[in-house]
Amino acid sequence: MSLRRLAALLRRLPATCALARDTLGDAALWTLESHLLAVAIDALAIGNWQRGGKGPRPKLIPRPGVKQAGTRYGGTPIDQDKARAYLDRLKPPTDGQEVSDGG
Repeated sequence: MSLRRLAALLRRLPATCALARDTLGDAALWTLESHLLAVAIDALAIGNWQRGGKGPRPKLIPRPGVKQAGTRYGGTPIDQDKARAYLDRLKPPTDGQEVSDGG
């Protein structure tokens, strides 16, 4: 069997085959109709939530390949002068300057 024939056969495999699931993950099982249905359900849920005004905002249906909002690191605001001093300490020394310990 030639490489061209093998490539042609692989292109014709169904989206639910083991090779597609292995290479694409969960995205292999999501068709265009699945994505459109998820968008419609999310729109209805948010619209109902906006009109009702009670309860927490509804969670969106998770899509494959889209990172979910997770733990946020950082976010503690610091003074601009402290940030600038910290970044200046990280810069490599230029000719004629000594490295300081920051203290």
